[in-house]
Amino acid sequence: MTRSRGLPIIAAGVVLLASACDGTAEPGPSSTAPTTSAAASDPDADPRSRLARELAPAVWLADGEVNLPMDASRFVAGADLWFDHGKLCKDDKPVATEVSESGLASGEYSHPAASTIQPHSEDPLPCTHDEDATLYRTNSAERQVYGDGRGFYLDLDDDLRRGDGATAPVYWQHVGDPDGHGAFVYWLFYGYNDFINNHEGDWERVAVQVDGGRPTGMVFWRHNEPACHLPWNRLEFAGNRPVAYAAKGSHGSYPRAGAFPLATAAVADRTSAGTPWHTWESLRAVEEEPWWGYRGLWGVIGPESLGASGIAGPNPDRRPTVEYDALTTLACPAVDRRFLGDWQSRGPVEQPGSGTAYHARLSLRDGDVGDDVGTSHYPELGCTGSLKLLESAPEKLVVLETITSDPRSRCASLVTITLGIDGESLSYFADYEPGAAEATLVRQ
Repeated sequence: MTRSRGLPIIAAGVVLLASACDGTAEPGPSSTAPTTSAAASDPDADPRSRLARELAPAVWLADGEVNLPMDASRFVAGADLWFDHGKLCKDDKPVATEVSESGLASGEYSHPAASTIQPHSEDPLPCTHDEDATLYRTNSAERQVYGDGRGFYLDLDDDLRRGDGATAPVYWQHVGDPDGHGAFVYWLFYGYNDFINNHEGDWERVAVQVDGGRPTGMVFWRHNEPACHLPWNRLEFAGNRPVAYAAKGSHGSYPRAGAFPLATAAVADRTSAGTPWHTWESLRAVEEEPWWGYRGLWGVIGPESLGASGIAGPNPDRRPTVEYDALTTLACPAVDRRFLGDWQSRGPVEQPGSGTAYHARLSLRDGDVGDDVGTSHYPELGCTGSLKLLESAPEKLVVLETITSDPRSRCASLVTITLGIDGESLSYFADYEPGAAEATLVRQ
């Protein structure tokens, strides 16, 4: 939608929790996992709301991100409400141009199915409607209509797609059982996604898993990719808060900065520490939002074959049940996939003082800090080693090489190897006592 109009100013509800962790320090990595209790500074606060605020993550928006977080209420205020009949026919006017959030939730807005079914075409004819046609409402669970129609959708004013920035609210939701085994889901909303399948209304989420009020891990989601999980003690922290990174353009959530090639496309999501988003500073219970109950799409309808349409947001029919159970076995990748595979030095390793010209061969696999992530082999020296991950960064890996086989006693037993991305190759720097060695590695 390209129109522009004056919008009401909607102030984000900000509730501050008096806690040392709620300062203005930007997110940064920490090697120590904090312990978190449900104790509150405000004894009158709802315990679940208080814990949701205490566990809310520090989110890094990617460097150069232009499609920023957005207040969902401001999205509604800046949108027209339409009904999509698919290729059967097309309405010539919206259902509403001044959209009420409570009206969306209560089903105040309704629209009839088309009474005259037109043949499928790329340029649908205008729809006709009869009074006795099937009536759909914005709070109806039956969002999918006949044919390829997708029902109600909010078409945002194009001028508002850039969002509101890191002051936008975050919407929390608790799922779980009465024994305290569950998760706090944090819904992150953006006005626009401009990565691969461009679309308005980008709802993303992360979840902090809890057991009896104690955090145990975190789940991260990406569109059309498997979600992944990390236990609490393997997360990155800012103070005592878990850190999540939002990929540039797509806003997919990741536990670390880096490049993450996608299984469904020949491109990579990229995350970085650009702008900090302190989610706890503007936290709202999603089930108390005035639009809660709306089951239509957030964003204009585009070509379905490209996935270029607005998506469904949080609603009563979309109550997550897997955040704290089935996904716990899907570990998040820790090693940038560009490092994975088999490598060998382009020429002999440069090692001053070495009396033997030799080559290096490395095989690298995924793993977390502290895990064995590969093997090393030096054919001319007859040595073989294992590689333990010490540090993982977007452009660098640091591994500890432990020689496991050295029949001719030619190799240093412990070597710290730093690997760096250099175009399609890797730089190799081995630091050992009493010297160092360098090489350029290429794929085998």
